[in-house]
Amino acid sequence: MKLGERLRFYRKRAALSQDEVAQQLGISRQAISQWETGKSYPDLDNLILLEKLYGFNLNELINETEKPTTVPPVNVSDLSNDSNSAQSIVKEPVIITEQSKDSRSILLLILSCVLFLIAPFGLVVGPFAFWYTKKVTHYRKIIYIVLVCAMLFNIYVIFSFIFDSVGWGITSYQ
Repeated sequence: MKLGERLRFYRKRAALSQDEVAQQLGISRQAISQWETGKSYPDLDNLILLEKLYGFNLNELINETEKPTTVPPVNVSDLSNDSNSAQSIVKEPVIITEQSKDSRSILLLILSCVLFLIAPFGLVVGPFAFWYTKKVTHYRKIIYIVLVCAMLFNIYVIFSFIFDSVGWGITSYQ
């Protein structure tokens, strides 16, 4: 079985719809569908959440040669009455994910500020940082502003260096 087929098997065994899983994980139903059809793959955080929600072992999911073991299906109504409900299981790792996104945002902001210091480096790395900023939700506008300023400053420094070395724009008094 492929990964997507295994994910569908475990979801159906747990008697959950794609909408219910998506709602509990805080993602779109289309993402669940793409995982199950093999068009994309869940990241590690979502795999851990799915393991807890579906009640399977990650080793079973990854090893494609073995058939899935039969574990009693998880009933959503039982989970909602339990103190360890699926909602409480899902919320804790999502906070960790938000913290990692925040730390990536801060690192990208620091990188944007460092681009001011090294002129050619700013023009090479700036567009990649600009592209990667689309994935970051926090501080996006600030990062864009700093990146644009850093790239403009780098262009100014490079042109100043070229013009000074050629002798253009220099006024001398005799």
